[in-house]
Amino acid sequence: MLTEFNLVNMNGRVYDPVLGRFFSPDNFVQAPDNSQNFNRYSYCLNNPLKYTDPSGNLFGVDDLFMVAFVGGVMNLAMNSLDIDGFWQGLGFFSVGAISSALTMGIGSGISSWLGGGNFGAGFMGVSTYSGGFGFLSGLLTGGSAGFTMEFVSYVGNGIVAGKDFGSALREGVYNGVIGGTFSGLISGLIGGFCAIKNGANFWNGTVDVNLSNYAANDKGGKIKDLINNGVNKLRAKYVGDFENVSVYESSALGHYPIMEGEISKYSGITLPPVGIFVGQGVYLGDLGLMRHEFGHVLQYLKHGVNAYYGIIAPESAASAIFNSIEQHFHFWTESYANYLSFNYFKPQIVKGVIPLWNFKEYPVKNINLFNLFRLNIAKSLHIF
Repeated sequence: MLTEFNLVNMNGRVYDPVLGRFFSPDNFVQAPDNSQNFNRYSYCLNNPLKYTDPSGNLFGVDDLFMVAFVGGVMNLAMNSLDIDGFWQGLGFFSVGAISSALTMGIGSGISSWLGGGNFGAGFMGVSTYSGGFGFLSGLLTGGSAGFTMEFVSYVGNGIVAGKDFGSALREGVYNGVIGGTFSGLISGLIGGFCAIKNGANFWNGTVDVNLSNYAANDKGGKIKDLINNGVNKLRAKYVGDFENVSVYESSALGHYPIMEGEISKYSGITLPPVGIFVGQGVYLGDLGLMRHEFGHVLQYLKHGVNAYYGIIAPESAASAIFNSIEQHFHFWTESYANYLSFNYFKPQIVKGVIPLWNFKEYPVKNINLFNLFRLNIAKSLHIF
């Protein structure tokens, strides 16, 4: 479907190679000192000859070490006129490498912590938790990254250039505060407006929805816990888009287990046209569940609001509540969602662009004639 419109599915986002723009904003501001990174619809800082972006979210040449290398080379070039000998040049290179690595690590760590995850895991780039959008998240993430970049650069470059530690420290703090304030405000405003665009609160990026009717996938009985506890309203935070569908995370839907041996319940529910709601860490951590929930969106688009909220959503929710996990996985609303989603992603799966489909966990089966007849009847009615 995407190839007919010359679009590229990059898993995290959809890219238009003709316009040179993504259809949705990047979830991360990795280089707060680079004005190009604040255009979150662009590709790789508008520099595709240097960078690649295989996921559509995080640009990079290879990994954190290469980012550090590039930062070192850039700092070396910017201070080339002040270099007096090999060791001083190595010093400038080291400052650039360290500041770039720390900036990315701290920014990612803060984002992970804000999303309910571990700062250390985020710093190392292994966390699936994201601070999402909203002014406050952008302010803290962009501000911390901006301060780190300027502070480390000015202190390090000052010492390498021969300044005393006190002077270098004062320059680092002064420029760090300015850089952090600028980056924080810009990131905050972008995050806030992105949240508004997706129906969330400007300040914290959250949205409240009623749980009266939804399609669900329950891993570990989290949906049953919500029902048994009488929870009928969900507060979630906007964290990004999946195939141009807004995604929200909530601790009420559980946490994705990112540590080996950790056992956790987490679930996903789909409320189109609002979006997909999942447990914390699921958006970046469980592609299988995200693709399954996207299948429910495809059901909504294919059969309409009446069929979805009149038949699919209530029967899916009832199955999640009353059936076992294995039975729910094979229930017709779920296997049919998998069928639609699998066929949507099949061209990219066949080409090896995205991971293979897990047929055991997400069985694929087309809808039978009886249920198709029911959906067609509901589609012709005007209930909702």
